[in-house]
Amino acid sequence: MDTETNPTPPEKENKPEVIPANCRQVEVLKKCIEEQIKVFRAKGRSNKKGAIIVQTFIIILSATTTIFIGWKIGSKNESSPTLINFALITSAVTTGLTMLYNFFDYKELWAQYKIAANELEAILAELTYLQGWEIQKKDLDRIFDSYSSVCKSTNSAYKQIRMSKDTTSDA
Repeated sequence: MDTETNPTPPEKENKPEVIPANCRQVEVLKKCIEEQIKVFRAKGRSNKKGAIIVQTFIIILSATTTIFIGWKIGSKNESSPTLINFALITSAVTTGLTMLYNFFDYKELWAQYKIAANELEAILAELTYLQGWEIQKKDLDRIFDSYSSVCKSTNSAYKQIRMSKDTTSDA
C-alpha cells in the first residue's frame, strides 16, 4: 500500500513586523516629538526669562534699599524721611518679588523643561536614524513609549512643583 505522506508545512517564521521608513505612523510620531520639543523649549525660555527678570529686580531693589537707608543729606548727618520712605517701599517690593520668585519656582521649571527637551531630542535623533533603515514595529512602539514617558514625567514634575508651592491646600 502506497501511502502518500504529506509533508508538514514549514512553520511560519517569526519575522518582526517591519514598517516602511516613510510610513504615516513614523511621520506622525516624528511630528509629535518635534512639536513637543518646541513647546518645552518655549516654556523653558519663558521660565528662564522670568527667573532672570525677577532675580535682577530683587538684586537692584535690595541694593537700592541699602542706598536709600544710608544716604545722608547735606551737612546734616541724618537721612531724609523721603529716602527712608523710599527704602521702605523698595524693601516691601523686594520681599514681594522674592515671594513671587519662590512661588513660581522659575529656575526649577526652567531646568525641568530643558531636561525634557534634551531627552526628546535624543529620542528624535534615534527615530531619524532608524528612518534610514527598516523600522521594526517594536522599535517604533518603544520610541513612542519613551516619548510618552518623557511627557508624563515632565507633567508629573510640573504638578509636583506647583503642588509643593500651593499654600492653600488642606493639610
